[in-house]
Amino acid sequence: MYKMLLSKYFIKMRRRKYYYFIFGEEYFMRRLKQLVAMILVVCMLITLCPSDVSARTSKAAVKSVTVTNLVTNKLVLKKGTKFRVKPRVVVTGKISKKVTYVSSNKKIVTVDNKGVVKAVKSGKAVVAVKSAANPKVMYRFNVYVGVPTKTVKLSAKAVNMFKGTSRTLKASIAPKNATYKRIQWSSSDKRIATVSSKGVVKAVKVGRVYITAKAMDGSGKYARCKITVKQPVTSIKLSAATLTITEGSSKTLTATVAPASATNKTLSWTSSNKKIATVSAKGVVKAIAPGTATITAKAADGSGKKATCKVTVNKKVTVENKYESQGYKLLWHDEFDGTELNRDIWNVELHEPGWVNNELQSYVDSEDNIKVKNGTLIISSKKKVNEDGSISYTSGRVNTQNKQDFKYGRVQFRAKVPTGKGYLPAAWMMPTNESLYGQWPRCGEIDVMEVLGDNTYTTYGTIHYGNPHSESQGKYTLSNGKSFADSYHVFTCDWEPGKITWYVDEVKMHEENDWYSTTAGKGTVTYPAPFDQPFYVILNLAVGGNWPGNPDADADYINSESLYVDYVRVYQKESYDENVTKPEREVIIRDPDENGNYVINGDFSETEDLGDAENWIFMAQNGGEGTAVIENNTININTIDAGTVDYSIQLVQPDIPVEKGATYKLSFDAWADEARTGIIDVSAPTRSWGRYLKDTKFDMTTEKQTFEYEYTMTDSSDDKGRIEFNFGNQGSVAGVHIANVKLVKTNQTEIVDKKTILADGNLVYNGEFQEGTGRLGYWTVSNNCGAEYKVTGLSDGRRFSYKSLDESIDGNFVLSQDELAYAPNTKYVLKFDAETATEGKNIIITTGDSKFAVTLDKGIKNYVYKFETGEEVTDSSISIDFGNSGEVLLDNVKIMQDSLLLNGNFSADFAGYDVYIDSSADAESVVDSQKEDNAADFTIKNSGDQNWKIQLKQNNIKLEKGQWYKLSFDIKSSVSRTVQYAIQRDGSTHKDSTGAEDWTPYVQETVKLDAYDQADQKYMTVSNTFQMACDTDEESIFNIALGAGGENGSAITDQHRICIDNIVLEKTSAPEIDVPVGKNLITNSEFEMSEDGSLAGWENAVTAPGDATFEAGDGKITYSVENVGEADWNIQLKQMGLSLEQGESYTLKCTLVSDVDRVVKVAVMTPSAGYAWHGGEDVVLTAGEAKDVTLTITPKEEVFTDGITVDTGAGLFFSMGYVEGYTLGAHTVSISNVSFVKN
Repeated sequence: MYKMLLSKYFIKMRRRKYYYFIFGEEYFMRRLKQLVAMILVVCMLITLCPSDVSARTSKAAVKSVTVTNLVTNKLVLKKGTKFRVKPRVVVTGKISKKVTYVSSNKKIVTVDNKGVVKAVKSGKAVVAVKSAANPKVMYRFNVYVGVPTKTVKLSAKAVNMFKGTSRTLKASIAPKNATYKRIQWSSSDKRIATVSSKGVVKAVKVGRVYITAKAMDGSGKYARCKITVKQPVTSIKLSAATLTITEGSSKTLTATVAPASATNKTLSWTSSNKKIATVSAKGVVKAIAPGTATITAKAADGSGKKATCKVTVNKKVTVENKYESQGYKLLWHDEFDGTELNRDIWNVELHEPGWVNNELQSYVDSEDNIKVKNGTLIISSKKKVNEDGSISYTSGRVNTQNKQDFKYGRVQFRAKVPTGKGYLPAAWMMPTNESLYGQWPRCGEIDVMEVLGDNTYTTYGTIHYGNPHSESQGKYTLSNGKSFADSYHVFTCDWEPGKITWYVDEVKMHEENDWYSTTAGKGTVTYPAPFDQPFYVILNLAVGGNWPGNPDADADYINSESLYVDYVRVYQKESYDENVTKPEREVIIRDPDENGNYVINGDFSETEDLGDAENWIFMAQNGGEGTAVIENNTININTIDAGTVDYSIQLVQPDIPVEKGATYKLSFDAWADEARTGIIDVSAPTRSWGRYLKDTKFDMTTEKQTFEYEYTMTDSSDDKGRIEFNFGNQGSVAGVHIANVKLVKTNQTEIVDKKTILADGNLVYNGEFQEGTGRLGYWTVSNNCGAEYKVTGLSDGRRFSYKSLDESIDGNFVLSQDELAYAPNTKYVLKFDAETATEGKNIIITTGDSKFAVTLDKGIKNYVYKFETGEEVTDSSISIDFGNSGEVLLDNVKIMQDSLLLNGNFSADFAGYDVYIDSSADAESVVDSQKEDNAADFTIKNSGDQNWKIQLKQNNIKLEKGQWYKLSFDIKSSVSRTVQYAIQRDGSTHKDSTGAEDWTPYVQETVKLDAYDQADQKYMTVSNTFQMACDTDEESIFNIALGAGGENGSAITDQHRICIDNIVLEKTSAPEIDVPVGKNLITNSEFEMSEDGSLAGWENAVTAPGDATFEAGDGKITYSVENVGEADWNIQLKQMGLSLEQGESYTLKCTLVSDVDRVVKVAVMTPSAGYAWHGGEDVVLTAGEAKDVTLTITPKEEVFTDGITVDTGAGLFFSMGYVEGYTLGAHTVSISNVSFVKN
């Protein structure tokens, strides 16, 4: 640099040498000093500047010379023609770009100083284009004087190709004697298609591109081919692989074409035998004649993809309607006269073992378990001894849900049952919409036929209903030792509004007209609910479970016995009168004896037949064996086998009257041959076996003792109570002696039923218009204008309907309700749904002392108003004034506390809560206001084998997307155990993409409880602050699961107590989360499997049509992929709950390996924010080569809204499904070394 400066300075000095002579030596010396000073400054700058400064300042030079109008270094010219060269010179610095031209043989080719090349005579010469500034830099090309190309022609002008395929284009040059015939190939967009030097075109992605073949002789001649790259059809899936239809009928097949991005989804439909079945261009299959045909749907895009459906056409069977004279028509039937199950009528259910009733079988879709043969449906069980020696069972279960649903009718099955302990074949019905009145048993169930495999002489017909569970059951036993397994029998259920009747071989076996649809703490739906809605048919063969017991391990009949069904027929009348009234049974409270004792023969002064159904009854059941005898004013009970349950040995007296408001004292003398226990209770057999006196254990010695117990009847009077002494399965078979049993009334008070808060938190009774006469129970109607009003039908959702008939009348219409349970100084919210066709229709709603003038919008809308009561509630009503105009439909009227979770301190008993206790568990619940300050108090005798089998829960919890919440409650337990709490999605109404119930938890935790100290019994406070990461859910469920809880999630059979109080859910601000730098935020990064077989921290998400399994442990997880599906997320491993802080960055590392070439998509996203993408990579894997991945993740700002600075809803996703450009068969993918740390 300094040399350049000096040279420039001396040049200037030379130009000014005459200064020396004019100004003399003094001037020259002054200028020289300036020069020296400049040199010193430059040297200092060089010292201070980076070492590469001089490298950056390069010397002026000519870099290259090229010719822009030549494809190659070849040029063919016809003799006498000219070609002008267009040079391009690349230089650095200031230097000339001029060129000179030289021909190696001017006799053949000349070139002038303007670059004009002229062909003189045949031959070859070289033309050099040289830099004038540096002749060593040049471009040379060969010039042939001969025959240039006139035309280039391609083998195709336009080609359609499928992505991922290749095709060769051929180019020809004319004339044939052209001197130079080489072609240059190029693509206008290599992202869509590439082309090789040999014209091989490879389609990369969907789009349009031009492939050009250009002559390389400098003639400029070329040809183009338009390439259209299309997405081919990769698969076609039909709605059914098999189809069974009856001749003369039609069914539509629907086809799903994959991928969704396929360019041409058009299909051609053909039938292999049009004499059997035809098919239209829209997939409508028409049955022509009995036989089989194959229907094929083939892609019209030339991909060759197709799908087939085997169609079986059955002969149309005419069934004689022998009930036509009774007004019945044959609604639908299946005679099973085909060769396979007709899936237009039947669905096959799939369930794991233990799904219900602790049954052993898996319900599967296999011809080994479900087949149609010789006009019969055969449902079989299969037993398998597994490699580890364990035994597993499979069986079949089919139903007609959403295919053959009906309301009311005569349902008939002709069937023969299997024989063997553990079998339970059944023909029964369930409601199509099980959530209409609530989950089982509130929804209702009708069992037409159930036969126990070890007692095939008797069949049972049952209905289940109510909450708590109630049932009515009848049975029929064949005479003369005949069995339902020996031959076919006809089982019929005649279902009418208000009456259900069962028949066996046309002989009436049972009739019931007394049922209800009640939910404790809510209300009773108008009769004949729940049996006033569409039901569907179910046929199944269960193996093992609570009722039939399990088959012996060595039972050899499991693989040979089956349920045979000859036909299913459903008849229905033209119409049914649903205006029926529930029968009211008169309750007669009999008088006691002269001593005030309600127990008959309580002093055992009379000898009785203890096996009849009157007075004292002795029973041995559930494995119990024993005897009882009355003598010397005592009943003596001798136990041989205590059985499996506490009531296996039982002494009872039925028909005990219990009057509402009465307090009773039950006393008796008891002793035993050796110290042991017994259990006493007063039960309610006609009221779901509830308890008026709860099961109470008493300790006996060899000395006579008197035991006394009191209870008060708070429910409605009952003349069917039952005293029960239970001596089974309590650790002793010692003889027991009972005397002087007395039940006397000690007090009578009047209990006035007052409205309380309902179990769902609503103060308004029958706000859904489902209860009472005309479904207007609890409401008072004041109609001063002659308006028309009613509650609409089930199809409309049962809404209150108001319609003004004469607006000229001076009056109004008011719907009101009194005595609501308003509390003073309390905030409430009023909600209701309303629909009107009258724009601007006004109604006035009064809630206590608050009044709202509501202007209704057209259409259906939800309305919300808030109000607060004062220190004293003077008006406890709600009234809705419709005026006298227009039409209004009203539904879902609610007044609830304005809080996220209702009645958290249990001051209103269990209002707002549901207590669920599964039949396999044993527990009682009460709100204890004596020992506790209003706390939910559970006494648990058997916690069941799953945590959900005992629950305290509250529905309709609203969680808003992105909002932070704090959930807390106090809890204590008398034993050490675990409980689990959650706020989760309601799976009974939400389904996932596969149709399965979706119970996604928004917050969930398992809590370990230590046994409380008996002296102070202190509560433990549980608290959790969380963010709602999913979409807003106004119907989520809060629950505390008290089932199981023992070691490794086992049942606890020791009686214990759990108390819960002060449940609070409140909105809060985002917490400050301090995540240390460098800490791995991944849970279970070593992929260790839990003892229960789960993969803690990770979610395996494989969705159809994807198919894969995995093995985990030793620091890695390996997926065995069978089908990649149709989308990358069809096979996915993910971990949710990563906390991303605003303004921070993170490093994600992992190691991936596959045994095939493929792409695995790795990403960090927040699903609740529309899958906000924080970072990731499509990782390209080469077969067998491990690839270490390192990614920087920066959270997207879009997830940080409304003051939120931490995103707790993020997740890490490994997507191993379908990726464009890869056609994959079975392969493996392994993931290891996963870490996610804050930078």
